[in-house]
Amino acid sequence: MKLAHVLMAALLAFPLARAVQAQDAAGYPSKPIRIVVPFPPGGATDLITRKIGEKLTQKWGQPVVVENKPGANTIIGTEAVGKAEPDGYTILMTAPSGLVQLPPLYPKLPYDPEKDFTPLTQIAEVATALIVPGDLPIKNVKELAEYLRANPGKTSFASFGLASTQHIYGEAFKRAVKADATHVPYKGDAPAMTDVVAGRISYMFNNPVSAMTFAKQGRVRILAVTGEKRLPGLADVPTMGEAGYPGFEVVGWFSFFVHSKTPRPIVEKLNAELSAIIRTPEMSDFLRERGTIPTGIGLDEFARKVAVERRAWARLIKDNDIRLE
Repeated sequence: MKLAHVLMAALLAFPLARAVQAQDAAGYPSKPIRIVVPFPPGGATDLITRKIGEKLTQKWGQPVVVENKPGANTIIGTEAVGKAEPDGYTILMTAPSGLVQLPPLYPKLPYDPEKDFTPLTQIAEVATALIVPGDLPIKNVKELAEYLRANPGKTSFASFGLASTQHIYGEAFKRAVKADATHVPYKGDAPAMTDVVAGRISYMFNNPVSAMTFAKQGRVRILAVTGEKRLPGLADVPTMGEAGYPGFEVVGWFSFFVHSKTPRPIVEKLNAELSAIIRTPEMSDFLRERGTIPTGIGLDEFARKVAVERRAWARLIKDNDIRLE
C-alpha cells in the first residue's frame, strides 16, 4: 500500500511540476540575464555575444550582461556556468575548446562536459585559414609542406594556446606533411599575427577575418581553409582537402549552452529566440562579415552535432598525439 501511495503521488506531482515549469517559462525572463564568455574581451566571441545580448535586451526588456571570465583554457568561465543556478539566467557562450576539445586532454575537469550542460543553439560555424608570412615565397599548401621538410628544426607555427583549435590543426598539419615545426602559443590574435607578419612564425591556422585583413595588405598569404566547403569571402582559396590534405573537415563554432538542469520550457524559449535573432538579415550579415557561417539550428539537431564532434575532435587529438605539456 505504501508503494502504491508513493507511485500515485509521483504521478500526480509530474504534471504539476510541468505546469510550474511552463508558468516559469511564460514569465521568463523576469530579471537580468548573465552570459559568460570564457575568453578575453575584444575578440570575435565577445563581440558577437554583445551584439546578440543587445538584441535580447530589446526583445525582452531585461538587461543582458556579458561577463568575460578567461583563463585555464576556458575552464574558469565554463565551470562558473556549470555551478550556477540552473534557472536560465546564466548562459555560456563558447567555442569547442572547453566542452569538446579539452575532455580528451584533461583527465579531471571540474565539470562534466556531457552531463552538466545542455546545448542551446549554435550561432555560427567558424572555419580557419592556413596562412604564411607575405614575404615567404610560398604560393600553395604543397610548397609550404616542402618548405617545412627542407628546414627541420627551423620552422614554427602559432596558436592561441595549448589545445586550442589552432594548436590542434597546426600539429595535425605538421604530421600530415611529415615535417617538424615548433609550436608557439600566444595569448591572442594580435600578438600571434604580429609575429606571423614579421616572419618569426612559419605558418598558422587563424580566423578568416584576421587572415583576410592582413592578406589585403600583402602581409600574409592565405593558402587554404578548413571545412568541407570554400568560404564565400574566399571563393578562390581551396579547402585543405582540395589542396591535397584531407582530415581538416571539422570546424570550430560559436554556441550557447546552459546548465543541464535548466527547465526544458525555458531552454526551448531561449533556443527559439536566439535562433530567430541569428536568422535576421542584420545578424546574419554581422556574422558573415566576421568570417563565420550563420546557423541557428534546433535543440535536438545541435545536441546530436555536439555528440558527433566530441568524437571527431577526440580522434583528431589522439591521432596527432596532442598533449598538454
